[in-house]
Amino acid sequence: MLMKCSTDEWNHVVRLAVLLSEAADCDSEKSARRRYFSFLRALLKKYGDDADILASIADFYIYDRPAVSLLKKAYACALKNGDRKNLTFISASLASRLICSGSTSKMELAG
Repeated sequence: MLMKCSTDEWNHVVRLAVLLSEAADCDSEKSARRRYFSFLRALLKKYGDDADILASIADFYIYDRPAVSLLKKAYACALKNGDRKNLTFISASLASRLICSGSTSKMELAG
């Protein structure tokens, strides 16, 4: 049976994401980024590969290549679990990252 994050855990992820997105300076952004990724890594350790967690990590990656790799993994998890809502969201994030990075070839999409 697939274990999912609790509502409290996911609400904490959202709070950390807000803090990160609203960071006013470099130091507060670094601190917020560290807390965000640390908490999500703990969730990955607790629940294993999960589309929500993987996509949430990718959302705040600065560089496209690791974000695309995680999004592909998240997509595979969502597909395996029949999670149509996440498939839609992850597809949009993946397309955005690939288009912005200029990597829109068939090989890049398939890889």
